[in-house]
Amino acid sequence: MNDINALSRRLYAFLCTVFLLAAVFGLASCKNESPQSSSSVEASKTDAKQESVQSPTLSSLTYTNDSAPFDYQKRMLAEGRSIQQYEYVLFEAGSIPVDSQGNMAFSGTGPGFTLNNQNSTGTTVTVEKPMQVKIVGAIDLDKYSLAVAEGKNSTTVIGKATYQHSLEGSRKVTFSRGDFEMSEYKQDVERELDILYIANPARIKLSSGGPFEVQKIGTGITSYSGQEETSEYRSSDNMTLYLEFSVH
Repeated sequence: MNDINALSRRLYAFLCTVFLLAAVFGLASCKNESPQSSSSVEASKTDAKQESVQSPTLSSLTYTNDSAPFDYQKRMLAEGRSIQQYEYVLFEAGSIPVDSQGNMAFSGTGPGFTLNNQNSTGTTVTVEKPMQVKIVGAIDLDKYSLAVAEGKNSTTVIGKATYQHSLEGSRKVTFSRGDFEMSEYKQDVERELDILYIANPARIKLSSGGPFEVQKIGTGITSYSGQEETSEYRSSDNMTLYLEFSVH
């Protein structure tokens, strides 16, 4: 009987020891997991916050000109008056796509036009053949997102673009006696532009930063009293590019 009681006491002591060890390890495990659980919660909150702040989308640019909209340009063309062909081309295109890296590329062909002017001294016919227009550029999407987020009434440079156009044309002045002066020329233009974000209203503008010189180079012909002379023709003009686009 004494042996049985002794065995029972030893078994009871062993079970108590096992229970205490289990309790100690359980508390230690809880302490180790608490910081990890807290970190997980904070990480989840941060992820949720980041998801709630989305970068503005930019998939295309649509040309806009409030002072000379597309309907006005089409009417001018129908009435036989001069237009800026590069503007007509951009209107007709509808929009310029922008890819996920901010790259943009566009090319198009203008309608060309013919002008006839008559006065007491003679007739002037000006012909501008269809213009070839090309624009290639890249927008820094990080700079664009930051400019949109700031939302200030400011202008921010967000990229660079290259504008190109080429055309052929002629101008002939015929006098009352049949004498005439004529020029036939080509024009090739290339200009680097800044891509700007305009905060208010939200627009993107391609800007030359002011006027720059463009040239027409070709051949000049004069005819007086049946005697024709040919010479080099060259003329210079100033051109300014401020191409404004709405964002989509």
